[in-house]
Formats: sequence, structure tokens, C-alpha cells
Amino acid sequence: MATPKYDMETADYTAAGWNAIYKSAMEVLDEVVDTWALVTLGEDVDEGEALYLQTDGFYYKALADNRRMPSLGLAIEDGNSGEVIRMQRDGVMQVTGWSFTSGTGVWLSDITRGALTQTKPSTEQLIGIAIGPDTLDIRIQIGNIASYGTTTSTTTTSSTTTTTTTTTV
Repeated sequence: MATPKYDMETADYTAAGWNAIYKSAMEVLDEVVDTWALVTLGEDVDEGEALYLQTDGFYYKALADNRRMPSLGLAIEDGNSGEVIRMQRDGVMQVTGWSFTSGTGVWLSDITRGALTQTKPSTEQLIGIAIGPDTLDIRIQIGNIASYGTTTSTTTTSSTTTTTTTTTV
């Protein structure tokens, strides 16, 4: 029986095959919530590595250097050049090899391509917040969102003319 609000199947506790019903519902949510995307790799990557989109349409390991960024997500699985993999863009992700300090920010590394760091680099891109040693709440920040919607004014005065320039970002 479908629910009117979400058009998903419901299951009673005694229903046989309830796990298949809920698996199907989760797949529907994945399509709607849009937390991940299918991407084609331009190089070999490992699970948990940060990826950016190159002008050739392929995804490569990101680096906080203003050339190989912004990272648009993290590889959900290992993949080889030319393969299509899933890339997590939002939500919670767990990778066995991570060792974060919980409750602190995680940034794109400026030293190792694809890597994440808890030391804020000078060219920064926040990837998320560590919620466990191997778990990240992905909150990818693209651009300097702190400056969005701000207004900058410059006033120049000479003995005869005053000029004011206002720029809204």
C-alpha cells in the first residue's frame, strides 16, 4: 500500500519481505535527495578521495591550489580512469581509513591530491565536519560564502570631485 504523502510502500512489522520494501524506498529517496552523483574518472581514485571536475568532463583528485578545485564531492568507491563511480556530494559518509577528531572541520588538502585535512590550508575549501574518527558530515563549501550578498563601497575625494563606487557581490 502506498502512502499518499511520499508515494512509498509501507510495511507492517509482521510483513514478509519488509527489508526489500524499505530498500526500494531508500532508493527512491536517493534519487530525490540527490546526495550522490555518477561521475566518470580521468584517473585512478580511492574511496574517500576528494574529486573536482576538469574541463575535459572527467573527475580528478582535487587539491587546494586554486587550479585543481573546487572539490565537488568524495569518491564512494575505488575506481580506475575511464570508469563511472558514485561520488558523495552531501550527507554522512564513513571511510575505514579516515582518522578525524570529532567535532572539527575537515578541509581539502593543499599538500596531497584527493586528501582531506583537519589543518586549515591557506587556500581553503571546507569539505565537512567530522562526527566520528571515520565519519564525515559532508558540507562542501564552494567559493567564499561569507562574502555573498555583501556590499563594498569605495569613496574617493579630491578638491573638486567626490566619486562613490558601490559593488554588490
